[in-house]
Amino acid sequence: MQGSLLRTVLLLESRTRASKNNNIVTITQTPFERLLLGDLPAAERLAKGNPLGVRGGVSLCTEKIQSRSPEITYVQVPMLDARPLPFEVVDEVMRGIARNILAGRVLLHCAAGLSRSPVMAAIYFDLVGYRSFDLALEELGRLRSIDPSPVIVKSAKEYLKMRVQEGDKWN
Repeated sequence: MQGSLLRTVLLLESRTRASKNNNIVTITQTPFERLLLGDLPAAERLAKGNPLGVRGGVSLCTEKIQSRSPEITYVQVPMLDARPLPFEVVDEVMRGIARNILAGRVLLHCAAGLSRSPVMAAIYFDLVGYRSFDLALEELGRLRSIDPSPVIVKSAKEYLKMRVQEGDKWN
């Protein structure tokens, strides 16, 4: 997927909000409205109820989700924690998010929701031009507890550097 198409995905997934205060109009866009982070138990709870309207799931767990909802399209990309990220695996995760996010909210999860999924979300936000990787991780850390593996963070930065060097941030 080319970078311009991915930017189009961002525009489609983002909702524009405008607020007017003392004749000053503030417009904000955020892909956080569509990409949700969680853990394996949260993913399995979706089979019992889906109050947030999740339409896609991207699992980074090595184990399969036991309970699945027929309303949700699942993608499983097993990824080990605290190990370097194979770039082709990161590409697969990014494609899984991008394909599912057009249909609605996507739950991106790993076993505990602390390391792999926040790092993959930060990569996604960097690729679509929402936030740089580091700023995205900081923002995610303000929203929820995260504890990214230094090995995965280093691999993520190498992946993004490689994408920039290739002249396109996305495959």
